[in-house]
Amino acid sequence: MTFPKPLTQVLLSALLFTLLFYRSLPGLNLLIFELATIITLVLTGHFKLNQNSLIALAGTVVTTSAFVLYNSSWAFMVNMIAILLMVGVSIDPDAKSLLTNVRLGLENIFFGPIEFFRKLGGVKLGKRPVFGLIVRYYYLILPVFIIGVFMFLYRNSNPIFDGYMANAFGFIGDAFRGLFRHIDGILISLLILGAIISSFLFVQFKSPQVIKADRESQDQLVRHRSNDRLIRNMLGLKNEWRAGVFLLIALNLLLFFVNTIDVYWVWFNFEWDGNYLKQFVHEGTYLLILSILISVAIVLYFFRRNQNFYAKSGLLRILCYAWLAQNVILTISVGIRNLHYIEYFALAYKRIAVMFFLALVIVGIITVFLKVKQRKTAFYLFRVNAMAVFIVLVTSTAINWDMIIARYNFSHAHESYLHFDFVARLSPAAFPILDKSLEELQEIEAYQLATFPEEPEYMNAESYHYRINERMKAFAHSEQKDNWKEWNWADQRAMNYLREAHPEYFEESPKMEEEES
Repeated sequence: MTFPKPLTQVLLSALLFTLLFYRSLPGLNLLIFELATIITLVLTGHFKLNQNSLIALAGTVVTTSAFVLYNSSWAFMVNMIAILLMVGVSIDPDAKSLLTNVRLGLENIFFGPIEFFRKLGGVKLGKRPVFGLIVRYYYLILPVFIIGVFMFLYRNSNPIFDGYMANAFGFIGDAFRGLFRHIDGILISLLILGAIISSFLFVQFKSPQVIKADRESQDQLVRHRSNDRLIRNMLGLKNEWRAGVFLLIALNLLLFFVNTIDVYWVWFNFEWDGNYLKQFVHEGTYLLILSILISVAIVLYFFRRNQNFYAKSGLLRILCYAWLAQNVILTISVGIRNLHYIEYFALAYKRIAVMFFLALVIVGIITVFLKVKQRKTAFYLFRVNAMAVFIVLVTSTAINWDMIIARYNFSHAHESYLHFDFVARLSPAAFPILDKSLEELQEIEAYQLATFPEEPEYMNAESYHYRINERMKAFAHSEQKDNWKEWNWADQRAMNYLREAHPEYFEESPKMEEEES
């Protein structure tokens, strides 16, 4: 039996996937599988040494390593994006934009497995295709079906014949049950899943339309002349320039008024009045998102073609620069709002995400400025920002945020609000910090009640202490097994801490409680 090269890679990869993940959750096995995939793709020449390839490969390695280090669901999610990008880059290493590679990767999710099974049908046994042997005897399908129909009729009309058939089918059924009794359904299912995943990784579907669109896209704008007099009269550059000037003057005045208020009250004269600051931050963030989207839409419209080459477009450019500069001020205002939020209500995932989002906003504003100044295309704008988004996503996985949040929130428990419900749900990686005595927790709670009397009813110190201890007991009990494939450094570190700080957890069989999601 001969196999084409990609099919051999898929089958070997599926076998490796099955061995690594059989009755095992993702852990060290994920790192091993992805490194094996990367090595195979590199050795088979699917990557060129260029910017996109290096970014995709580095992103995959960093995110899967971060998952093994921190056992973070966020790192796992970003790793899936990195894998998608890596496959897209392996399909077209010469693509100009990461967005093109992402599109190719998305298409390969569907067409890769289809192509795999199509090619599998061409596998030959000797000189004949395996599935060709089945197709060759297709004419027997109808006679077999007809025989089955008459067998059903005769069984229902003749009891003696029915008895013979029942014995015969009973014998055949027992034989099949004996044959499949020792076949592991989970193993077979995992092997099929591994084949589907591996076909996505190694069997490539190259979309001509996507690749052609990428090749025809340019970073630099080119002037186009229209011969349509009606369009030239109705939508002439001068009228378009007037509309743009009017719009940007109005928007600049509006945003100047908003920024003046923010600079005065948020930057220099902010005083917390005891109210919850969630709306205070979220309103600014939503305003910023809307403002940036409007900014991009305006720039893409007014500076899409010949307006970039209009001799009198200087005023429009100045107004655009002023609008972008004011968006930078708005971005800083949202950042300061978020810092006030953290100062009084400590760290949380969304507050950290806001800071990463603001970094991307600054990058976006800079690229919009360059687009106008250097006469760049929308393709350039999306290409650069897509790369920035991916780099920020990958970078965000390289930090153990649960440890950072737990350490910051408890160290500032006498300065900001400590949300017991939230920190009680942090991952086991934070156990060394979350494990506090009841006396410490009650002291913190006394400060919280005195400083934040208007806060809603949340978990108290006693409930938190009980919950954390139950979680640690359940973790110590559930992790008393030796499965190297599921190993990760965060859980190992937490286990080492529990063995040292709470050896009693390993001497008893604590009641297993369902973990909160």
